[in-house]
Amino acid sequence: METVTLKAIFHNEIECIGIFSKQNATLNYYFQKKAGAKWSRSNKCWYLPCTEKNYETLSRTLSGKAILELKDLKEYLLEKKKSKLLTPVSQKNKTIPVPQNIKSTGIQSNL
Repeated sequence: METVTLKAIFHNEIECIGIFSKQNATLNYYFQKKAGAKWSRSNKCWYLPCTEKNYETLSRTLSGKAILELKDLKEYLLEKKKSKLLTPVSQKNKTIPVPQNIKSTGIQSNL
């Protein structure tokens, strides 16, 4: 049974699941027709947008047909989850009220 490696890749700036294996017409059929994957010439692999639904579809499609190697994808997703937990909430879209007694120079005015 062939081994298929799943890795996180970015294709056209979109987070995707990269599907890497030796060229195999039968597996290619399952990747493309059953799981809906597309071929990336730049990454030289099949790919799907990185969603839980796409992962489940791919996993179900390849069940009994290939061995899935998930180590790289799992590591990426765990690191992503950790970084989201550690990233502070962005202040970019929040309005900060400015007190009335402060001019734009930041110096208080007694006017």
